[in-house]
Amino acid sequence: MNRRNPRVDEGVREVVASIIEHDLSDPRLSFVTVIDVRVTPDRKYATVYYTTVDRDLIARDPGRTGGDDVAEPEEAQAGLESAAPRVQKLLAQRMRLRNTPQLRFEADPAAARAARVDEVLRELRDREP
Repeated sequence: MNRRNPRVDEGVREVVASIIEHDLSDPRLSFVTVIDVRVTPDRKYATVYYTTVDRDLIARDPGRTGGDDVAEPEEAQAGLESAAPRVQKLLAQRMRLRNTPQLRFEADPAAARAARVDEVLRELRDREP
């Protein structure tokens, strides 16, 4: 019976996060954080779950200097998809796996749900007298 290996998932997550942070110069990826990676049991595919900084959160920051431009979620997705072959090549060099998984990038659904809960709580707080 094939099972997922959490150690492989975590190893791939650490390496992919490091590659995005240190080896890619695409400005669309400057605020991307890798949350989780799920490698299939046959290790042919890996789904990389990521999140980006909320543009509205940065806009509300009173200490913001204006120098950092946060990409839209769609731009971050496009940047990750265009960088996928390079990330996969660097992953193969840094992790000695029999098969290097093909990377798929997906926005973390938990982050979207958390943002929605935060929005609802903010609305409720604004309604209170």
